[in-house]
Amino acid sequence: MKSYKNIAQLLEEKRRLKSERNDLEKKIEVNWRDFKHSLTPKNITNQIIVKTLEKTKELNSPTRLVADSLLLIASRLTNVIAQKAENKVSQWLKK
Repeated sequence: MKSYKNIAQLLEEKRRLKSERNDLEKKIEVNWRDFKHSLTPKNITNQIIVKTLEKTKELNSPTRLVADSLLLIASRLTNVIAQKAENKVSQWLKK
């Protein structure tokens, strides 16, 4: 533990630690907000579709074009469905 020679040094260290704590709390808040945003139905379905597309491209098969087209259609449909579900849930929560 660091030793302090006078009260001014101790108070300065206290101010520094308080500032550091505030910065860390702000970072936690931003990370938490980003995490909550990533858990929306729309983002979850997009993540699943992107991972599926990546796996399909890795296979490098002749059916890749068909698979890409089907996944694109599925992506658009799930976005529409997720948006409708999100709207319904937000309506329920507002009541």
